Amino acid sequence: MNKAYTDQAVAVVLAAARTEHDFAGWLAGVLAQAAGQLGSSDALTLGRSGSWEADLVYRLVKGTVGYADEALPGPIGHRKLTDAQVQYIREQSDWDGITQRRLAAESGVSPSTISDIANGRTWRWLRRPGEPDPAPPAPRSNRTPPSTRRGR
Repeated sequence: MNKAYTDQAVAVVLAAARTEHDFAGWLAGVLAQAAGQLGSSDALTLGRSGSWEADLVYRLVKGTVGYADEALPGPIGHRKLTDAQVQYIREQSDWDGITQRRLAAESGVSPSTISDIANGRTWRWLRRPGEPDPAPPAPRSNRTPPSTRRGR
């Protein structure tokens, strides 16, 4: 578990618990939104399926979005695709029998968006199964190289 984002999540949940009149409803809505971004409510519990924690999350989210995900929210903000749709596009683009134009038509996005997803130019943080974590970016220096300094 990443301590930094766990600490951030605890702070947000604590603030909501102190201010939300219907905290349980708020939490269910937050989990439903996350499931919508992932593309299914089952995606929330993949890493712990069968555990009592996963069962509680499953019941809370399914009670909110329905057992067939019929009320699952779609992507939020400027996004048009869910994580599941991007994974599907990546899997299909690896096959020779399907064109990017066809994937674009199925997904409701442009062929250039499909190309960017398939070639890893966008959605880089969403790795293919078995792919290693991306290398961290190289540290940037705040120093200006001597050849570009003024007056020298």
